[in-house]
Amino acid sequence: TVVGDVGGGRAGARTAHVLRALVWPMRGGTLPSLRPMVRRPSRVCAGVTLLEVLVALPIMAILMSASTLLLFATLRGLEGRMLAIRTHAEIRRGAVLTRRALAPLRARDLRAVSDSQLEIAEHLTIGILCASVSHTQLVVAWPSAPPGVDGIRVGDLLEFWPRGLDAGTLAPPVERSVRGVASHTGRDALSAACVTGIVSRSIVTVDSIPGALVVGAPVLVRRRQRWLHYRSASAWWIGRRSFDGRQWDGTQPVVGPVNSPHDGGMFVMAWRRDGAAPDQPDSTIILDVTIRRTIPDGGVSSTTSRMPLSGNESSAGRPTPDGWSRNVP
Repeated sequence: TVVGDVGGGRAGARTAHVLRALVWPMRGGTLPSLRPMVRRPSRVCAGVTLLEVLVALPIMAILMSASTLLLFATLRGLEGRMLAIRTHAEIRRGAVLTRRALAPLRARDLRAVSDSQLEIAEHLTIGILCASVSHTQLVVAWPSAPPGVDGIRVGDLLEFWPRGLDAGTLAPPVERSVRGVASHTGRDALSAACVTGIVSRSIVTVDSIPGALVVGAPVLVRRRQRWLHYRSASAWWIGRRSFDGRQWDGTQPVVGPVNSPHDGGMFVMAWRRDGAAPDQPDSTIILDVTIRRTIPDGGVSSTTSRMPLSGNESSAGRPTPDGWSRNVP
């Protein structure tokens, strides 16, 4: 006889089953079979699981589609943002190059102006007049590297100042076109200013040399340049061309792409505050150069460079018998 509470529930049933299996042989009975209890899967549960899968599949498809659309929208926004950043950087670079070319100019360095083209005599570098070899050849020393890959070239403009009537002054500048350039290696009969701290020296051939030249006076080198708005393939660019004494060379791209002329990709305007004609040699000209690019996703990147060009004196300085006097803002 088994006395005690075996408990209720499923655990109690198992305990009672085990006890009966132990007690029954003692009473002369036969040991019952101890087959394991196997639970068969319910068809109702299988149907519910299939229904859940069928409902979850469309929901997953909708979530994946929404995630894909969100990812593509994010990528498009990122590409648009990167394009806007590159466009702003390119327009700012164009403004820096434009100001760098226009800052040293004087009013008489401005040769021609139209809505989408600008022709100037760009300042390249400053040399030192060392000596005159003949009535057409000068020795010029360069304190810094000469401009361009090959230095000064045929077609460039030299501007130098003869001695003035008063002691210690210089006369108005004289402009000559370069007809030939050769290297100068000798140091005989040259002043210390043409030897100390000099990178190189050149023998420059010009049309003619005026009298009363001042040895040691500055020599300004200029080159005729055209800034123009042109089309290449399907895009508009701002390029530059140089004059070699006989013809204009090929256009080199500087800034772009920019808007078309109809949309104001490049706009040049020269004017005076007092209303006088801008072609007066002694007048101060206000030169505005605008560069504009419309961003595809909206917005416009634009910059305007405003440079005042004085009549006689460059913003970089003025010549003196002892060299080039720099202006300090």
